[in-house]
Amino acid sequence: MNRMVPSYILQQYEQNILQGQITGYILRFCTIATYNIKGIRLKQRRQVIDSMEATATEAYERMLSMIRHSGGLLFQYEGNCIHALLPESTPVQIAALLARINHTISAINSYASPHHGMPDVIRLAVGFGTLSWRIFENPLQFEYVFWSPQLDVLRENPGRPNQPYYSPQALSRLGWGSDVRPGKHAVHPPFPQLPDTPERKRLGKQHGHHFIHSRFHRLNPAPDVRHSVCCCLSLDEPPDGPLEPTIQALELLAVIYDAFLAAIYVRNKRLYAILLFDFPHNKVNKMQRACRLALEAVTRHKARAACCTGYIFSMVAGKDLWKATFFPGEAITRAQKLLELARPGEALADHNLRNQQHNSFIFTPLKREQAASRATPRAYRLGMLPGQLITCQPLCMIGREKETALLHRKIREGLAASSPQAMVVHGAAGVGKSRLAREALRAFETPRQQVYLLACRQDSPLPLDIVTQLLRASLGLLEDEAPAQAVQRFREAWNKRTRGSRLGQECEAALASLLNLSWDGSPWRGIAPEARLPRQQQAWLDYLRWLCSKSPLLIFIDDIQWLDTLSHQFLELLWQHGVRPFFLLATARTENNILPAELSLGKEGLESLPLGSLNSSASRKLYLNLLCLPRLPREAFSAFHACAGGNPFNAEQLAAYLLENKLLSPHGEIAQEGLEAAAGGIDEVISRRIARLSKKVQESVRGASVLGFRFNVVLLSHMLEGNPIQQLGKAGGRKIWQDADELFYIFSHSLLQKAVYASIREKELKKLHLAAAEAMETVFEQALKEHSAEIARHYKAAGELKKAANYYEMASDYFWDRMLMVKIEECMLLAAELSCQAWGGDSPEHIERLFHLALLYHYMHRMDDAEPLYLKVVDARTRQLGPRSPRLSPYLNNLGRFYKDTGRYPQAEKLLRRSLNIEKRPGPNSNVADRMNNLASLYSLMDRPDKAEEMLRAALEMMESLFPEGHWFTAVCAGNLGSVLLRQGRLEEAEPLLKQAIDGHTFHFGDNHSQTANYLFSLGRLRARQGDAKTARELLTRVLSIWENTFGKDYPRCQNVREELDKLS
Repeated sequence: MNRMVPSYILQQYEQNILQGQITGYILRFCTIATYNIKGIRLKQRRQVIDSMEATATEAYERMLSMIRHSGGLLFQYEGNCIHALLPESTPVQIAALLARINHTISAINSYASPHHGMPDVIRLAVGFGTLSWRIFENPLQFEYVFWSPQLDVLRENPGRPNQPYYSPQALSRLGWGSDVRPGKHAVHPPFPQLPDTPERKRLGKQHGHHFIHSRFHRLNPAPDVRHSVCCCLSLDEPPDGPLEPTIQALELLAVIYDAFLAAIYVRNKRLYAILLFDFPHNKVNKMQRACRLALEAVTRHKARAACCTGYIFSMVAGKDLWKATFFPGEAITRAQKLLELARPGEALADHNLRNQQHNSFIFTPLKREQAASRATPRAYRLGMLPGQLITCQPLCMIGREKETALLHRKIREGLAASSPQAMVVHGAAGVGKSRLAREALRAFETPRQQVYLLACRQDSPLPLDIVTQLLRASLGLLEDEAPAQAVQRFREAWNKRTRGSRLGQECEAALASLLNLSWDGSPWRGIAPEARLPRQQQAWLDYLRWLCSKSPLLIFIDDIQWLDTLSHQFLELLWQHGVRPFFLLATARTENNILPAELSLGKEGLESLPLGSLNSSASRKLYLNLLCLPRLPREAFSAFHACAGGNPFNAEQLAAYLLENKLLSPHGEIAQEGLEAAAGGIDEVISRRIARLSKKVQESVRGASVLGFRFNVVLLSHMLEGNPIQQLGKAGGRKIWQDADELFYIFSHSLLQKAVYASIREKELKKLHLAAAEAMETVFEQALKEHSAEIARHYKAAGELKKAANYYEMASDYFWDRMLMVKIEECMLLAAELSCQAWGGDSPEHIERLFHLALLYHYMHRMDDAEPLYLKVVDARTRQLGPRSPRLSPYLNNLGRFYKDTGRYPQAEKLLRRSLNIEKRPGPNSNVADRMNNLASLYSLMDRPDKAEEMLRAALEMMESLFPEGHWFTAVCAGNLGSVLLRQGRLEEAEPLLKQAIDGHTFHFGDNHSQTANYLFSLGRLRARQGDAKTARELLTRVLSIWENTFGKDYPRCQNVREELDKLS
């Protein structure tokens, strides 16, 4: 998103000139926004609004084009007005340009007036004089302002319909009399276009991003119109004074209340600001946020404020550096008029806002003489209900100046270092670790500096949570989208983000798999399960290297003490491979300011910063800031400090409780009820705050606490069986939580979520967890596997142990597809434990889950863990099923495989033969061929090729007689028999069997599957022994390519292939 910044200002900034003067003709284009929309039928309103928006956009496009081709510049936006400056030139040239502008304005006005109820869309005022200007370098976003007495003259005289106003200075400069107008002059050729278009583009790309907050860098708003809210502020600050702190405070207000700071300008030696809500992105509670911002500004800064609702247009006009987004509309016009009535320290609102928010704020009718003017909307003095004034968050860091400066220095040094760097800010809960880190990061949030804010979640069951958060943030993706839509968005975002890079389809597919995304033709589907994690790690490394090559990468991870094991491994890779320029800033909750060793992410480049409670002086300043008081009596400070103890979170909660319930006098005395709450500690304060909420809001807060620190609004609505949007707004007004994006809210602090959760009674808690699980089953019906671990957690907490065990088993299957062994084991252990509690320790359900756990440990070569489980399972199932039951066969077969793999061949042969004998007569569901294949594998290890051949021939014959030609297991038996014959030197017999195996595996699994490569390898060795070196080399080279792509170059069998190729050379 582009903000209007003159190329002149960018040029001066590049030369490190931050203030000066410029002389020329000043043009003020003003839109008189008296749109007659109310009288139009609802069905026709959208069409009319769209047409009005198109007309206004065209008007601005024409004005911009003429100014650009005349060598002029746009220098200031003021809501419904735009200012332009034309350089000094001959009066004839200026007159020619003004004539064309007047002609264009007349044409637009004559078209718009009868069609859209937009009388006199544009008015023009022309002046001449010297403009003073200044640039303000603030961490959040740069600002610039122009001011001049001539500008104030044009504001007072906006012009009449089709009759521009010319100031005396302009008339004198042009040599006109008072009755002369430019339309009477001949039209001359336009000014020549300036030849520095590439230079303007370079300036815009290099410096333009400083002048708009990083929240809006990646937005690309389309032309639109919305019923929105505008808040106008005015402060008695001279333009040549120290404005930086004031402008920074306004910018911080905009960030806290999620407003767009559309314009800052100077008028009559006062500083003005226009803030928009609902633009450029749509957020909830816009009216509440606007009112609270206005009250915050008038209380802390003695500002004047006015809030109005109405239609606001979003118009995108111009091209390249001239491209900018403007926001004219009736809400801005009315707010600017209303602001003229406000006194210092007073906030006003219009009647529309009063009608919508009368239950949330106090609205007192304004009965001044000047309010009777018909040109001014009905005005109400805005006041707070309990708790609506404060943000419960100081607008500046208090007592942390040294720590902030240290972080700034460490981040700058880290990004310039030759290896990745990290710093962990650690301390007790609530001391302000996250706030300090975020405050330090504000100075680095620019398009040239990638900053991603991530958070570990204690209640998240998903592995690689931080990795997936970073992927979504860097690609601009949302969480919990429908699978088809998620795939489409990912591929579009990937192609747009990585255009021109060397990152291939394999990297795209591997990273998509981390987000559980795949598509037809994806290379990921041919990757063997055991090779997937290394491929994901390599793709992650390649992607982060590429990100760092574009611009320095800065990542913030909140609450890193909850970092999952796999995310830890992925982060360690960055240090192992020296990815840079990269800096990781993290916060960790620790006791006694001691950082645990397991939080160390790398051997080098990690520093820590312990953070303790505020000292007495800083604490007093914080309390006064939160309570909006100039002083605090000794008794009140003692009570406050005894509860808060210099902990900012505790202080914010206590301040909110006192103000919400009117327990604090104007002089700072705390009422008895407040003293009692403070004496009870912070848990008592939070409990009382929640208890004062309405019943419905309490239900929403308790339900959200069950879902976790970060919760899905759709899930909450299903839990509550209704739309919670109103309750979300009311709890947000009390700073219980805030919206994170379109689907998710987050609690203001994890301590707050934990305190609410701990206050819920056991019976109600089980009901809420049950409601959460059932809501997830409904909402995620098409993606149950992906959310199965979280559903299982809720069912477990609800006491539904059978359902919890089943969902944990489903989760283990989900993680098996991704070969995430830690999570597989965790879910299998929980499934086994819960099945034991639900069905009993000797139940088939429990024994079956122990069997799955034994298979996992066997696969992971944890033989000591697998053996007792196998023995217990075989013993239990033998007792339950009987020694001759066909259902006993798989347990005996896998215990036999276990003995084979541990070198106990006699026990293995006994069990495998018993499993073979226990199988019933051959049939479509018979496992006889599989058992014979397993015995053949054992006999090969025992160096009994004749027995291996016997078993494999019998298995192959059975498969060919029972199943259609081309069955996949027929190919397995043929390939294994061919390999046995090859080892005996019977090449002619082995060749057709190996070809049969290759054809079967190619048909079922594809040319590049690792199993296909097994038999290609055997065929390559066969060709080598036949003396066909050329064919052997081709086959072995193909095998090497498949195994390297599937398992990586360090796969042991790849070395075997290289040795065979060396022999051929």
